[in-house]
Amino acid sequence: SLNNLAIVMYTLGRFEEAEAMYCRALAMYEELLGPSHPHTGNTAYNLALLLFQQGRFDEAAAAMEAAARAYAASYGEEHEETADARTHLARMQPLSAALAALPPEQRREVVAALASEAASADGAAHGGAGPDDDGGGARA
Repeated sequence: SLNNLAIVMYTLGRFEEAEAMYCRALAMYEELLGPSHPHTGNTAYNLALLLFQQGRFDEAAAAMEAAARAYAASYGEEHEETADARTHLARMQPLSAALAALPPEQRREVVAALASEAASADGAAHGGAGPDDDGGGARA
């Protein structure tokens, strides 16, 4: 699938291509399967991890929220996929708010440092790319 190809592009360090594929797959899944389908959630989750790794925290939080909503609708609030997405989201939101309060130059420095740290902790397929470095990895 396009989502899986995006995972490969991410693994190869081809982040712009991976993002474009995730966005295209997400749009297709939303149109064909609806926003509450698990495949839609998986792609939103993967996109959120990529955006987070790039320091685009607001966008990452929005994508993770979409993933959490899809998982909750598909599996219920108590399911581990839902809980995992909500945990990631809870860690992204305060970071986004804290960064917004910084002057632009300092914000760029912090984002660069966080992105570098996330990239160095990153495993073969997004492991460690998320805000809690739990090695959760991308979802096919």
